[in-house]
Amino acid sequence: MPVRVSIDPLAWESDFFGVNSARVALDGEMTLQDALQQPYTLWQAKVPAERIEVIDA
Repeated sequence: MPVRVSIDPLAWESDFFGVNSARVALDGEMTLQDALQQPYTLWQAKVPAERIEVIDA
């Protein structure tokens, strides 16, 4: 099952830590596979424990 996400760039964290950072938000328009091809070095995601299909992905 493909996981759909959106990408939220994290400007403050990127500037402060000097690492291009973004958060992956669930239920967006893009597949997780496509999202991870974007030019970010550090990814964050919050996944509810009951969303096992997302955790497995």
